[in-house]
Amino acid sequence: MIGKLHIILEKSLNYTLIITLNRVLMHNFNPRRRFYPDFSVLLVTIFLFSCGKKEKKEDEKKDIPVEISGPGHFLNLSDIHFNGFYDTTLVSQLYGADASGWKAIFEKSSVTIADGKDDTNYPLFKSFMGAAKKSIPKPDFILISGDFIAHEYNDLDFIKPFAARAGVKTDTWHASFIRKTMQFLAGEMGSYFPNVPVISSLGNNDAYCGDYHIQPGGDYLSDLVPIWGPLLPEDKGTFAESFPKAGYYALDAPFNPAKVRMIVLNTVLFSSSFNQNNHDFFCTPGIFGENDEDPGTEMLNWATQEIENCAQKGQKAWLVFHIPPGNDPNSCSGKEFYLDTFNTQFLAFLTGHAGQVAASFAGHYHRDDFRVITQDRKAVDFIHIAPAITTIYQNNPGFQVVHYDKGKGTLTDYSTWYTNLDVPVENPVWSKEYRFSTSYPGYQLEAASLLRLHEAIMQPGSLQDEYNEYYGGHPEDQVLDSKFWAHVCGQSNLTAADFDACMEGKGCE
Repeated sequence: MIGKLHIILEKSLNYTLIITLNRVLMHNFNPRRRFYPDFSVLLVTIFLFSCGKKEKKEDEKKDIPVEISGPGHFLNLSDIHFNGFYDTTLVSQLYGADASGWKAIFEKSSVTIADGKDDTNYPLFKSFMGAAKKSIPKPDFILISGDFIAHEYNDLDFIKPFAARAGVKTDTWHASFIRKTMQFLAGEMGSYFPNVPVISSLGNNDAYCGDYHIQPGGDYLSDLVPIWGPLLPEDKGTFAESFPKAGYYALDAPFNPAKVRMIVLNTVLFSSSFNQNNHDFFCTPGIFGENDEDPGTEMLNWATQEIENCAQKGQKAWLVFHIPPGNDPNSCSGKEFYLDTFNTQFLAFLTGHAGQVAASFAGHYHRDDFRVITQDRKAVDFIHIAPAITTIYQNNPGFQVVHYDKGKGTLTDYSTWYTNLDVPVENPVWSKEYRFSTSYPGYQLEAASLLRLHEAIMQPGSLQDEYNEYYGGHPEDQVLDSKFWAHVCGQSNLTAADFDACMEGKGCE
């Protein structure tokens, strides 16, 4: 009996305790006695002690943070610009149907050519989603840098006849169709990639009121909360509180909540076109301080506080937004995307917190690109620019599989996938266009290395040729694009003066 008890004790107590108990047992044990009261008490004591010790160990384990490391990958895209008007014979059905029924309506369309020249039609969107699912079946998460709806949605003259046929006020019809479009897109993301978090930022076209007319505190933002909320990770951070206010939010990264925080900005608020009357609008725009700068200023102050909180918690930050700082390469001159005040302030924000920001992501100008933030000619940060799904600006559609380090939160590589729609076709074939590490050997996805790559692209040679073929999704193109130099100068010259100086003597149309 003593031998069996010894085995039990070995499994639950340390060796020193076993020796002590052995001595007690041998002293008290008498084989001639029928009952062993001292022995029974001892067993109860041992049992209670061992249970308490086990619970303590479990509690200690809970207090030890789990160290997350290793490689990860995610799906990265921007500028879907879905066009629900691609087959105008379906519009009345779509307006009258719930968003959950839109797919069945689209499937009955006689339009089967995948086309994006008037923004992304359903055949192109379906083709893209299938290709993304095939290239990365189970991403850690999906990152979308804004502009979900087509440019035509914000064309007042285009929308009016549809509303009139339905006998509905134009702004009411318009808001309903946009809301259902966003519900449809969210539903498709969830269907193709179930249980995969989707983190999205707003683009300039994403609004009820009109292009660049997203209204802080407006209906569009509050209506998006139940649409986007279910796609976010379980811990949604500030989404419910800050997103309805002005379209920005922050949450701990789903891949490493303790070490990385995602700060999703609404940089439309920084734009020189925000709330201005140079676009059609479907509401009476609000007034948000001098030059409508108040919401942008409040967001920048909020982002600064978020970054400082990250530093205190030992977290790195990822920034996600639609419009990047710097110049519009389509202008061929020093025309900044932001108000000059915000361009200066946001660049100062990025340089001031460069050590805290591990990666930044944007879209907006429909090119596969990057931007490097410098201070005193030294690279301190970079922004990864995603290609677009729409082909409205003479690009081919593309998306990316991005590889990263889960522990550090740093980017390690990416591959861009594309399909050639110079001539729209049914069932387009998608393929890997290039892999960063293969096409740009010796360069890494970090600021100093990307600045060196930018300098190499400025010179004639193989790297310039590589960039020319890939940034617009035309890998067979051997002639420099008419706006090639505007894009290259825009990579590191993020003020109007620096951009103009870089463009001097270079052609651009």
